[in-house]
Amino acid sequence: MRGQSVFFGWVFLLFGLPTACMAQSDPIIRPVPATGIGTETLGRYLRELDHIPKALSPDVFQITIERDHWPVHVMLSLSTDGQRIWMESKFAPIEDPDQVAANAWRNLLQANDKIGPAHFAFDATDRRIHLYKSFENRAVTIEKLGKEVEQFDRTVRKTQEHWKGENFRPTGRLVKLQQDVPIMTVPPQVRPEAKPAAPDEGTKLIGEWQITGIEVKGRKTPEKIISERKPTLEIQALKNGLQAKLKAGLVSDRTVMVKVNSLTPGHHHIDFMDELDRIEKGIYLIEGDTLTVCFATPGDPRPTAFKTTEDNRNWLLTLKRAKP
Repeated sequence: MRGQSVFFGWVFLLFGLPTACMAQSDPIIRPVPATGIGTETLGRYLRELDHIPKALSPDVFQITIERDHWPVHVMLSLSTDGQRIWMESKFAPIEDPDQVAANAWRNLLQANDKIGPAHFAFDATDRRIHLYKSFENRAVTIEKLGKEVEQFDRTVRKTQEHWKGENFRPTGRLVKLQQDVPIMTVPPQVRPEAKPAAPDEGTKLIGEWQITGIEVKGRKTPEKIISERKPTLEIQALKNGLQAKLKAGLVSDRTVMVKVNSLTPGHHHIDFMDELDRIEKGIYLIEGDTLTVCFATPGDPRPTAFKTTEDNRNWLLTLKRAKP
């Protein structure tokens, strides 16, 4: 489930991959064991268990289990080879992992011995602790899935003392000077903030845009497919920034937050962030009524040019401003 793309899910749901890519192995299409279930059945089972699965991408569902006014978010998906079903919960970002007391990490590792086969792991890309558990995708019934989800939910709740955010607040190292006066050293690292774009740059993005071109791995989606779907991307101004909403006639629109950062020669930096704080770094350029955006999947470096190749996972979108 790690590394899924905010926009990738949108584009795949709309059009699939460009036709020239279809002959290659598609990591999104999970093979299903003879006695196992596929992604579609997984979603149906969750609904029959009275959950409301939210499709974060074509192969990842999220459900929310609320007990005693405490909502626990659980993501479910098939492994790449389709042999296992994975469950995942993740917790608040850690401000500065390098400044966390060693005993916090030690206690977390010791907890793994007690909760196996579930286990905690730290993901440096989003600075979060994740809880994972998988089970074999074989003879999975609604009842079996329900028991696995219920047990995972209980594990999240009973291990709160190990993953709660206050355990991982930054601490400094104490050293002694003369007269045994302790002082704090190694203060939390101050990271320079990106230079904001000119005030009018973000406002140029506001409005409705028609997606006219999609490219991945150097291959373009046929114009006929795009013209048939007629997708639009609406960018709105909120109090806390910009929001982008894809309207494509799906069951529900997909929404992400948009942050415009520093200006570099030839383009501006732009970040897309979903409700799970997954960030895709990108660049954009506005020329008249044309918007060009190139972005990477979460955890990958920001593109430096408006192009895609066989060797990267970047996506390139071309958009035209919709006429009033």
